[in-house]
Amino acid sequence: MLDLREDLDPVWRSAARVPSVPDQARILMFTAARHGEGVTSMAASFACIAACRSEKPVWLVDLDLHKNAAFNGFKTGFARDVGRPGRAFDASLKQTPIYRLTPHEDGARQE
Repeated sequence: MLDLREDLDPVWRSAARVPSVPDQARILMFTAARHGEGVTSMAASFACIAACRSEKPVWLVDLDLHKNAAFNGFKTGFARDVGRPGRAFDASLKQTPIYRLTPHEDGARQE
């Protein structure tokens, strides 16, 4: 993961202008079309900016169920001056998952 905080200031300014409803959260989703496009770096860096500048707690949810690169990046100190993450929440709730994610090997579109 890369620390992209310096590059994301315009994104923060844009997101901060979105009107919010009192007592409700703003939710931002970062997604990519392909593996390796830097979404984890972008989302984690944006979460660091939000944690410093917002008035409410910030949650970073990594939906990569295979690697969880965001948690591992914070654990190893991907960004200077950012502490280690708190306890990670296990989405499986200690149960056998009812799902399985398997990418298509042939790259065919999945409906």
